[in-house]
Amino acid sequence: MSTAGAFWEGVKHMFKNRFTIKHPYQEHELPDGYRGRHLLHMDRCIGCGICAWICPEKTITMVPAANQKTYPQNPKNRFPQYWYVRCCFCHFCTDFCPTGALDYTKDYDLAEYEKELIIWSPERLSRVPEGHQGYQTEFHGRAGVNHILRTRED
Repeated sequence: MSTAGAFWEGVKHMFKNRFTIKHPYQEHELPDGYRGRHLLHMDRCIGCGICAWICPEKTITMVPAANQKTYPQNPKNRFPQYWYVRCCFCHFCTDFCPTGALDYTKDYDLAEYEKELIIWSPERLSRVPEGHQGYQTEFHGRAGVNHILRTRED
């Protein structure tokens, strides 16, 4: 390609629409089923550790809950803790959770200024993000879990 051809390509692209958005001032509309950060339902978790075992990046560790609340379905009081530096967002953990305690959210803005804040405790994972429509899990017998988008009123 000649210099004039390269210059002409540059001029053509100056008048095309931009693909970037001005984050965080502009919101990006995400499709249904987007696999963002995890949402933990502490009242469903039984502390089995399958999520930590299935994680290919070894992002999840099972830790005791910091709050003093007791959960009858989880006698050992162990819940998943995520280290989002390593997470590849494959969501094997949500797919293999036998009780549906882990769900997807559309929350993708996980950047932090301090290294310690990138480790998400079970209590922090259980907080519902703003504008979350709710991924509820439906069970299909022994076949596994199917994640379906529903509203909170369902």
